[in-house]
Amino acid sequence: MSGQPTAKINISIEIPLTGGEPVVRTCTDCGRAEATPASELGMVAATAGPPPAEGVPIVPLTIITPTSEALVKSIDGMSGVICARGVDLDHVGNAPSSVFAVIMDPGASPPPYPPNGATPADSISADGHWEFNELGPARCGASGSLPANKLVVWLEFPSTGSKRDEVIFEGRCSDRTSCEEAHTAQQSSQLAQQAAPTFPAVVPPVWRIEPCEFFGPLVELFNGPRDLLMETGGCTKTLRWSCHDEELTVRLMLKDGVWSLSFEAYETVVKFLRPGEHWNPVGVNTMQDLSCSGLPPKVAVPASLIVTPASA
Repeated sequence: MSGQPTAKINISIEIPLTGGEPVVRTCTDCGRAEATPASELGMVAATAGPPPAEGVPIVPLTIITPTSEALVKSIDGMSGVICARGVDLDHVGNAPSSVFAVIMDPGASPPPYPPNGATPADSISADGHWEFNELGPARCGASGSLPANKLVVWLEFPSTGSKRDEVIFEGRCSDRTSCEEAHTAQQSSQLAQQAAPTFPAVVPPVWRIEPCEFFGPLVELFNGPRDLLMETGGCTKTLRWSCHDEELTVRLMLKDGVWSLSFEAYETVVKFLRPGEHWNPVGVNTMQDLSCSGLPPKVAVPASLIVTPASA
């Protein structure tokens, strides 16, 4: 009111950086300052949201694929589709409820929210992983200076708002996306591991066939005992031990995870087998699973044979 005495009052709120209750400082004509806890004045300090739940990691917005370069599955050699993958959780450990993405010119400024026509993610898992199998259009080239693209991703969380991230990548024209390429490489690696030979850690230089009972013409040549010496050279995917003479070849061999013991004389072949997982590399092995071809009449072949390391 005009003519009434007045006083200037300054009010400031101090929020300690190390935690604690905010303090309200007042001064009248800045002659004498008073400090009062904010709670006594009915004030509540503003915060940036609830703290992370105990044990829940804070996972920043992360685009895993593409990186600085991406394979673009293209038909015309100029543009096509990419795959995109990432993982995100909010500060309380929730996965996003929706994920949208677009590919833009690298110089364009993305809007704060996904525009009309943005592509929704093909999958979102409970642990925050999201994936786009095919997303486009992305420009690409075959060699030299590759055209640049910008991938923009928007994520919406159930109760904690939204996030946005982006990555600029160069597109290389291909007949597959980066994810398809990685999947093909993984399958090739698995096939190579399956095809790789599995050899025992212990490899005796000599295996001995214990005395056995073959009866009849020709097959009596197969009777033991007989020592088989390790062969050197040859196929790297097999281990072989053998003995030879003018009429007879006996061979013990590990191939594709199966041990086989074969007797060959002219057109007659007798073979015994034992699975690799049942093979004892330092002890007694019983060879069974008999197969025969070219046997002459009136012969008898044992149902099994015993093979041991020569030093056993």
